Formats: sequence, C-alpha cells, structure tokens
Amino acid sequence: LEARAHWHGLDAPAAAAPTLNAEQTAALAALPDRGFTATLLDGVTGSGKTEIYIRWIERLTADGGQVLLLVPEIGLVRTLAARLAARLGDRIAVHHSALADGARLEQWLAVRAGDAQVLVGTRSAVFAPCPALRGIIIDEEHDAAYKQQDGFRYHARDLALKRAQQAGIPILLGSATPSLESYHQVWRGHWQHLRLTARAATTTPPAIHLENMDGAAASGGMSHELIRAMRRTLADGGQTLLFLNRRGYAPLLRCDACDWHAACDACDAMLTVHTASHRLQCHHCGREQPLPTRCPACHSDSLHMLGLGTQRLEQSVARQFPQARLLRIDSDSYTTSRQFEAALAQVQAGEVDIILGTQWLSKGHHFPRLHLAVVVDADQALYSLDYRGEERLAQLLVQVGGRAGRESQGQIWIQTRQPQHPVFTVLNSPYEDTARRLYEQRARAQLPPHRAQVALLARHTDAERALQTLAFTRDGAQQAGIGQNWQWLGPAPALMPRKDGQHRAHLLVQADSRAALQKELPQLTAWLQAQGKAFRVRVAVDVDPLWLE
Repeated sequence: LEARAHWHGLDAPAAAAPTLNAEQTAALAALPDRGFTATLLDGVTGSGKTEIYIRWIERLTADGGQVLLLVPEIGLVRTLAARLAARLGDRIAVHHSALADGARLEQWLAVRAGDAQVLVGTRSAVFAPCPALRGIIIDEEHDAAYKQQDGFRYHARDLALKRAQQAGIPILLGSATPSLESYHQVWRGHWQHLRLTARAATTTPPAIHLENMDGAAASGGMSHELIRAMRRTLADGGQTLLFLNRRGYAPLLRCDACDWHAACDACDAMLTVHTASHRLQCHHCGREQPLPTRCPACHSDSLHMLGLGTQRLEQSVARQFPQARLLRIDSDSYTTSRQFEAALAQVQAGEVDIILGTQWLSKGHHFPRLHLAVVVDADQALYSLDYRGEERLAQLLVQVGGRAGRESQGQIWIQTRQPQHPVFTVLNSPYEDTARRLYEQRARAQLPPHRAQVALLARHTDAERALQTLAFTRDGAQQAGIGQNWQWLGPAPALMPRKDGQHRAHLLVQADSRAALQKELPQLTAWLQAQGKAFRVRVAVDVDPLWLE
C-alpha cells in the first residue's frame, strides 16, 4: 500500500519472537480462537501484553482471517504497527484522523478487500469493514480517549464488544489499570480474567518515593531532594520523565493591587499564560488575547503569574540543568502526529536526557533508557469534582510509573501534599486492590458501574433557558409515562456552567440496569425530537457519560 510509506520503519526487518514466561504462556493458551468471549488481560506495565496480542493475531490470521486492534491515541499507532510489521510482514493497515484523506481511504479499501489482515487504529477504526474478522483487541481499554464526546457520541470499547458479539468472535481487552466497568463484568462472571503479575523483563520493580511537599524546600516546582535524584540519574546516563498535566506557563495571571485576574470572556475559566507567544489562552474554547504588561482594571504593573505549567517547569529545569538535553512534549510544542513521532524517536534513541510532558506520555510508550519517572503535582487530580477523579489518578500514577525501569532499575517519584491519601496505596499494592476499594465506594453511592446513567446536556446563550428546558423535559417525560422507575437528578448547571459563549446544564437519569434504561430511552429521545422545535435549545443525549460537562 502506498500509504505505508508514511510509517517509517513499518517495513522493518523480521524480528525473532521472544520467549514467553509461564504467565504469558498460560494466558495465551487460555485465549479462544472462535465464538464470542470477552477476556480482560490484566497485566502490570511491562508484563508483555503486546507479545500476547501478536501471538494471538498470528493464530487468528493463519487461515486468512483479519484482526482489528484499537489503541487510544494516534501516537501509539505507529509504534504498534511497526512492531507488528516486523513479525507479520506487510499485512498491516493503519487508520486514524491524522492520515491524509487519500491515504486513509486506501488503507480502508485494503481492509475491505481483505488485502490487509490486521488493522491498527484509533477509536473510529471500530467501524472498519473487515469481511474476514476473526478477533478484536482493545489496548489500554481503560482510556477515556475511546469515548467520542461530541457530535455522534459513542464509546469504541463498547461498540467493539457489541460488534464481537454480533459476529460471534472473541475480543481481548488489555490494560495495566482496567476500568471499573471492565472489572464489573469480570467480577460478575461475564468475562474471562487473565492476569500478568510480573514484568516480562527480569529487572527489579521500580523503587517508589512518595514525597510530602508540605514544607519541603522546592525550586520551580521541584523539591531539592528530587533535583538531587535527577542529578544522580543524569550522572548514571539515565533519562528522567517529568509529568505535569497542565500546558502553558502559568494557569493564572493576577493583579496584586486590585485582585483582577485574567478570565475568559466566553467561558467560566481562567486564561492560561503562554510566555513563548506572549498570549493569554483559554484551554477550553481556544480564544486568545495579548499578554498585558499592566492590569486592565487598575493599570498597576503588579501582575503576577501564579501556578505551574509545562513551559514554566521547562524554564526551571533548564536553569537547574543547563548541560542536559531537554525536550518538552505537549500539544503546544508538537501539533502533528509526525512531529510527535519524531520526538518519541529522539527519546528512544537516547538523544534526550530530561523529558517534560502531559498526558500524551502516560500512554503505553516504551522508553528503554528511562530511569526516573516523576509526577510533579499529584494533587492536581485530587480536587476534582468528578466522582471518577480518584480512579483516573490511580490509573495515571500506575501508567506514568510504568514508563520507568523497563530495561534497568528504575525509580518512581511522586510529589504530593497529601501522602496519606488512600489513592497512593496503588503504588505499593496490586492495582486491583485499589479498584475494589473504589468499586465498593461506588456501590454505596449508587454510581456506575453499579447503576446505568444517561446525561441530557442542554446549551443556550441564556442560562435560565437551558435549565428550564431540562426541567420541562423531566416533567413532560414523566407525565407521558416515560422513566417512572428511573431516578431523575437535576437539572443543574454543568461543572463549567459557561463554555464558548454557551450556558450549559445537565439532567442525569439513573436506573438499576442498562436494560431498564434502554427499554424506554427511545421513547425519551422521540419525545425530545417532537418537542425540540418548541425548546429552541440544543439538547444532547449522552449514554454512559464519562464526564458531566
């Protein structure tokens, strides 16, 4: 295929298959080749899940069958496709939104014709026409990127499960930090559960350092003790990853004289300082304005940038380590998939000493020289109003820590002001223990995955109009006999009430089971469509919402 030329290294020389350990051998033997079965491959980071994918794909494609392999991010497609090509040859096709239209069409047609036996792609690849489909793999199944949040809303993991069920084929879902939804299926006996409890390499597990930042001496977001650890890592020839999930230079610009702060005119959010472009930017709607030198309200020059972003951290690291080769990887510095791939290649080739990054770098990448993985501000996620916030933080801690010590002794460093918080027990015990604790909390609170949810999201330039529309929907639907056994919660303003000039409100519907919701949901959507012209308010229906917008 002509489009394969885009994937440098995709036509890699044949690679020998590594020897499986006992757990990998047992897991591979337990995977079925026919019939609908959902299997959760629950393996610690570095345990060799990808090798099991490859061996299973070899079995499923031996007689001309096809396999669909989904990954959550574009940056993972090339790496995985190249690894597959080294073992399976030129039978690989790829699909994601960054491909040119012509290249994407060519790959799509190759899959439909059966010329490509393996399709590696992001969430929209779940719709690919695979006439000889024998199995589906969902890598990093816990990742929220599988959910399409606007327009046509869908969750690729759930659609893949339905597709496998309809086709009567097996599906494999892999993760080091499975979602509570997947554990829910396992613990109720609906899915097969396979565990990989040890890293495939013979390296010692990374050492863990949980540092209490309350009162600790620090400089530029890094404790003095962390700086010393980074110096030791540099001296040993290893790489350091600094993870901070906040783009820009500083999240707040404030006037000390009058307490003015830079806020977005279209959103209920602060503007982020970007010093490289001398702009203030809203990370929610994208609006920008020049960075002022004086306060727009009182004309004082007492403006201060508060908080820490990746650009400010980069400046601090450069000051502390002037001789180190430093690379910041976030959506401000790399805007295309090719740029991102080139940056990853630099890291993997050992051309970088210190890597700074956001959530892009927490996803399944293999950095063989990485010795020290640092979460600079672990508390950032603890203050979330989202009930899924602690689950996401636990997953993040494990995933970021999993980048370290893949091929040599590593270290995980966490900076926090709440070291006693129970979420940090995930660092010293199996992830499943944390998942069970959170699962039990959700049961007591009657929240998913124990309950099924649908969110109705209303947007309008008038805040009261959005709320009234949802209240009318709730009352009108109930009067029409819809949802008598549902729990109706709200309406209420969204967590960010105004975004991009639109006021937003949500109405949450809960039921004891998915079946109880699905039975009457078509009636609710039909009622909404019939009444929609009178509302003149846009209402979106989000089944199994991951965020309450």
